[in-house]
Amino acid sequence: MHGLQATINIGLFVENKTKFAPFIVMASAVANIVFNALLVPRFGMVGAAAGTLLAFIVMLVITIVINQRIYPVSYEYKRIAHLSLLFSFIVALSYIIHFESLS
Repeated sequence: MHGLQATINIGLFVENKTKFAPFIVMASAVANIVFNALLVPRFGMVGAAAGTLLAFIVMLVITIVINQRIYPVSYEYKRIAHLSLLFSFIVALSYIIHFESLS
């Protein structure tokens, strides 16, 4: 998520509007604290990981909204979503199916 956010964040730098960057990071930090406060007591380490992932998703969404207003770029959101779902499916499948070592 963070890598995707960094890629989409190009508009702030092209248009010299980096003053918005701290607000994006602060919103994500607040979201991370809130998600961790909600998830860690119940789910422990997994809750912390999920809370951090959700905070990065919040950062990505805010970055997309701000950057599209400053420097509109027509990304193929449908294609990105398909690839993300495929990746998630493959990762989930790797946890379900265990292959024995070939050596």
